[in-house]
Amino acid sequence: MSEFSAIKDSVKKWVENNLKDFNENGLSVTVEIDNLRAYRVIFQSDLGIAEAAINKPDFAPYRYIDFGIFFDSEKAEIFFYDKKGDTAEYIIESISTKLKKLYN
Repeated sequence: MSEFSAIKDSVKKWVENNLKDFNENGLSVTVEIDNLRAYRVIFQSDLGIAEAAINKPDFAPYRYIDFGIFFDSEKAEIFFYDKKGDTAEYIIESISTKLKKLYN
C-alpha cells in the first residue's frame, strides 16, 4: 500500500469511527468523494464549515491533505496542510484538534 493510500484510508477510518462523536457535538458529516484517487469530507455546524480533501495534487502548498475551517462569524479561518514526513497519526490529531473549534 502506498503512503498516500495509507494516509487516505486512515483519515477515512477516523471519520467513520467518530461519526457518533461528531453528531453529538453538532457536526453533520458529508462524504463528497471517496475513490482510489481522492477522499473529500465536509463537516458543518452552526458555527461554520470545514473541509478535508485528500488527493495527490500536481502543485499545491501541501503533500496530500488540505484542511480548512471557515466560520460564519468574523473569526479567522483555520488551515492545515501536511508535509513530507507527517504521519497519519499526526495528521489526524492535527485535524481533530482544529475541528473541535466547530463543536457546539
